[in-house]
Amino acid sequence: MKGAKMSTAVKPGREGVSKEQVRAAMQRLVGRGAKPTLRDVRVELGNTGSMKTISDHMDEIRAEQAPAPDAAAALSPEVLGALGAELNRLVNERSARLEEELVEARGRIETFGQDNDRLQEELAGARELIERLKADQAEHAGLEASLRQQLHDTTRELHETAKGAETARRELALAEQRLQASTQREQQLEARLASSGQELADARQKLQEAHGHAEASARDMARLQGRLESLEGVEERLKAEEGRASSSQAQLAQAEKRLAGAEAERDAVAQRVADLHKQLQQALQNNQQLLQKVLHPDGQDKQPPAGV
Repeated sequence: MKGAKMSTAVKPGREGVSKEQVRAAMQRLVGRGAKPTLRDVRVELGNTGSMKTISDHMDEIRAEQAPAPDAAAALSPEVLGALGAELNRLVNERSARLEEELVEARGRIETFGQDNDRLQEELAGARELIERLKADQAEHAGLEASLRQQLHDTTRELHETAKGAETARRELALAEQRLQASTQREQQLEARLASSGQELADARQKLQEAHGHAEASARDMARLQGRLESLEGVEERLKAEEGRASSSQAQLAQAEKRLAGAEAERDAVAQRVADLHKQLQQALQNNQQLLQKVLHPDGQDKQPPAGV
């Protein structure tokens, strides 16, 4: 009985049809010359309201419209026959309405069963989805921990690479200072070499003059072979000129050696600068690769453009 009462309770928005609405629907059907049956009245109401509520309202409306029985006529067989016929009609109509309500109730029960099966399937799917989400959450937690460790290691390597790059920059600055000092020394040596070149030119000039004097002396010796006493002084002068020429040649050789040493030192410093520049480029490239690892941990890092 409690279940029956709950099944026939009026639900808001679905079975809240008033008696006046049912009365108006019946009047419209009668106005169109149609018999106001339960199903037609519900269709006229826009298929709203329960069959039980509409049926109760229709019974109340018919009871209000039924004329009061006459005491004298109540005893006549015609009235009794008419009442019996009306009673049979009402019983048949009531039975038809009950059958319609029963069909509707069975349909609702079947719908509820289908909805229940569908909800059970959705519940099972939801539980399976929850399990998958829990598994994904655990996997994501492990992946997050791994990525955090990779980020920590990469950051540490990046700091170490930055320190190496800073050391390389300091060494490059020192090398540039050494190169500048070597360039200054080279300029000084070039100036001294230029000075030595001038001295060498002067020495060569003097040597040419000495050779001229020697040739002149030789001609004089050829002409004055008979005068040996006077040629002794000329011979001494020739020896002195030859000594000065030998000294100038030694100075020229020493200057050439210093120039070669300066050029070798300059080449060594230039090679050291080139090596330090390569080390700096390698450090910057490693720094860029580590940065790409941090920005693209999935392994699809992009190569830095050439010359960076």
